[in-house]
Amino acid sequence: MTVFAFLFANPKLSVAIAAAVAAVLAVGGAYLAGRDDGSDAATARVERQDRVAEDTADEAWRATRYCADTGGTWDVSTGRCT
Repeated sequence: MTVFAFLFANPKLSVAIAAAVAAVLAVGGAYLAGRDDGSDAATARVERQDRVAEDTADEAWRATRYCADTGGTWDVSTGRCT
């Protein structure tokens, strides 16, 4: 007797197997979707941190450049133009 003949002879078993396969596929799909959402959230968080760091570096560069352009000296210990 082949597997297919056995399953057709036992419809309750066929339904149970189909339900188990559907459950495994649903759980697997939910896992993969959650994993993708998690990695997207982590990537977005790192990109936000990068933008903040870039903006902070730009502000520091502008302040030191302005200080030098106006004839001042940048004091690294205080972070001010003297």
